[in-house]
Amino acid sequence: MYPPVEPTNSPQTEDAADAPPPGPFDAYEFVSNDAMPHARILANAPHDGAPVHVPYELGFLAYIRGFHRGNVGSPDHPRFEANYANTHRLFIELMTALPEILAVAVFSTVEIFAVGYERLMATLQAATLRPQSSVPAWTIPRRTDPTEDPEYDSDNDHIPNIRLVQSGRIGRPVHLVTLRNVEPLIDLYAVLGIPLSYPIQNFMANIFATCRCILKFPTPKYQSTTISTLPFELVSMITSHLPRPDVAKLASTSSTLRSSILPTMLRRAVFTMRVNEEAIRAKRRIGLNERAALVSATYDAVCDFRRSVSDFIDHRDYTAHVREADVVNQWIDLYPGYHRSAPPSLLNSSIYAMAFAAICDLLSKTRIRNLRVRGFGITYHVLDSICRMGTISAARFDRCFPVVATKGGYDISHDLLRIVRTGIASAHAIRNLDATMWSVTQLTLGFGIEHGTWDRNWNLISLCPMLRSLHCYKSDARGAFNFPPAGMYPTVNLANIVDLIFDNCSSRMSGLIDCSVVSTFLTGRWERLKIRGAIAIQEHDARLLASYLEEHQPNLRVLVLEGVRKVPVSLLETLAVSCPKLVALGLSRRDRDTSPYDNCCLWDAPIQAYAAVLCQFDFIEHFTGNFLWQPSDEDLDRPHTYPIVDAPSIVLHEQRAESSADGDIVSDDLISDPSPWDHGVARIHSNLHSHMRWSPITLTYVFQEKARTLKSLAVKSEYYEFRVRVWEGYNGRVFFDDVHDPEDDPDHQSWNPRTGTSWWAQGTE
Repeated sequence: MYPPVEPTNSPQTEDAADAPPPGPFDAYEFVSNDAMPHARILANAPHDGAPVHVPYELGFLAYIRGFHRGNVGSPDHPRFEANYANTHRLFIELMTALPEILAVAVFSTVEIFAVGYERLMATLQAATLRPQSSVPAWTIPRRTDPTEDPEYDSDNDHIPNIRLVQSGRIGRPVHLVTLRNVEPLIDLYAVLGIPLSYPIQNFMANIFATCRCILKFPTPKYQSTTISTLPFELVSMITSHLPRPDVAKLASTSSTLRSSILPTMLRRAVFTMRVNEEAIRAKRRIGLNERAALVSATYDAVCDFRRSVSDFIDHRDYTAHVREADVVNQWIDLYPGYHRSAPPSLLNSSIYAMAFAAICDLLSKTRIRNLRVRGFGITYHVLDSICRMGTISAARFDRCFPVVATKGGYDISHDLLRIVRTGIASAHAIRNLDATMWSVTQLTLGFGIEHGTWDRNWNLISLCPMLRSLHCYKSDARGAFNFPPAGMYPTVNLANIVDLIFDNCSSRMSGLIDCSVVSTFLTGRWERLKIRGAIAIQEHDARLLASYLEEHQPNLRVLVLEGVRKVPVSLLETLAVSCPKLVALGLSRRDRDTSPYDNCCLWDAPIQAYAAVLCQFDFIEHFTGNFLWQPSDEDLDRPHTYPIVDAPSIVLHEQRAESSADGDIVSDDLISDPSPWDHGVARIHSNLHSHMRWSPITLTYVFQEKARTLKSLAVKSEYYEFRVRVWEGYNGRVFFDDVHDPEDDPDHQSWNPRTGTSWWAQGTE
């Protein structure tokens, strides 16, 4: 931690230098030895210098004072003994390097400090003559300087300091330290790593305070207040506000806190059925064929999975506190689509019965609120367990293979059940199972490459009659998932869900509209809708969606469309009529790194035209656009129709004007950057790059001047992204602030969550 300091011999203390250096635990004997060179510091005690931050390299001096005053360490852990020995070793090394500094040091009395010290002694003597009964026992002395460190050994505890002065152990702390030659100090600072700006007065005063503390408290001790003495409510409050990694470290270092931390640490449990290719190859090497090796490896994995769940259930402390459970089948990542390969449909095999039984036991013995299942079959027994426990409010099924079920129980007309029929009694019991998940209000569905299971995944929506939030996404990066087929329109009720997110979905809005229209008898309940198309959403699809919203979903407040191919002014006018209560609107491209084609979102009119249309939204507060617009041939002949701003004309204040007047958002080199996806996509003409000189503040001002309710504007263009926040001061003036980290803006994510997350995951539910 600190470099060793070579002990030096001063010509004034040759006898003391010949003595063997004391050990690290003899700090008191070392300091109290009058023959040592530092006795000159104690006799000519330096006063505290000007308030200066103590360098990190001298932090061990505060640790020494803490050990001797009982403010550092804990008696129930041996690691503090090593820390104690290390800090005293560093202190001894520093003291043995002081003779060269003291040889050139001059101590002079400062009269102002001397007079102040005499007044302090007179005040303390008068206080000692007062009757003790006049001072309440509960009175706590107030510090003269609230900013000072209470653990620092200063003159706050005056009585012990004055006793040391009266006994001749130390002098009065009224001396000024100067050096006749600063080279020894520079050399010492270089060895210790202390900045040269640290004053010698503070350096000597810090050393003197440490020596004085050791003289007052010869025997080192640990702190008497430990975690075990704190009230239980205070411990619970501390642990509830700490992040999970800090809570884990705290639990591993203090046995007292483990009982309080246990509910926080065990809130989430993860159970994984682990299968790897090495286990399969080992089965093949002993003579099993491919089918037998897969079945044998799967059986071993299921047994381990069952054992881990059973061990967890056996601990009452675990099951009492867990509120989130993840159940993962690694087969889904090792062999995508394995349920249709050899051996046919491992999920239909009887070996999975133990895994399903383990999941049912886990649900029956816990009070889980959030369930995440990946790669497992969802049988009637699992659905019945979810229905019976009645505590799961959020469920996530990622690439699962649910049975074809109906509300209230078993549908014998389907022959694709992923359970094992063992007789008439079992079949009768299956008919009495209830597959309706009444408690689930938040549902997440992940669609994989197994197209044959998509319909059964959509059918889970019909099993959640109280569903409010739905998040559907494509679990892999290949292609897009389709909306429910026509045969499922009567059962999959999408119109009555409040919040919907479709990530990497098909760009054909007709599937979503048809499914919602069939199930809509009265006004729909949509309030927030986010659609992120896997490919470009064409203009006619966007207009179809706007027409449906106008007729059936008039209460929509948030609309986000990512991946729109073209945004004419007429589309915004249609949305203004279709969504009269819209508060937040986002029309932008997809992220460039996740969409290799159709990345541009074309705006075919000047920016002023879009700003004029935005005022038709009566309640609009947040708007996200792209503004990478494509001019027509007629616009090329009329340069003033382009949004060209050589310098911002709106001077909000001097700092903003200076920062935005001479800065382009995008350099000219990016305009000629070749397109990495489709070279047929029209690009901005080379002589029209000046529209990128619009500063974020000026651009936001143009929109806010038309739509007075606007509070934030975000632009996600092809090469840049920014967000500007609009707020009103106490005097009615409007101010504009740039968001320094636009990709991690909590205000923006409250209505437009990150890709792959839902609204309830953002904490806005």
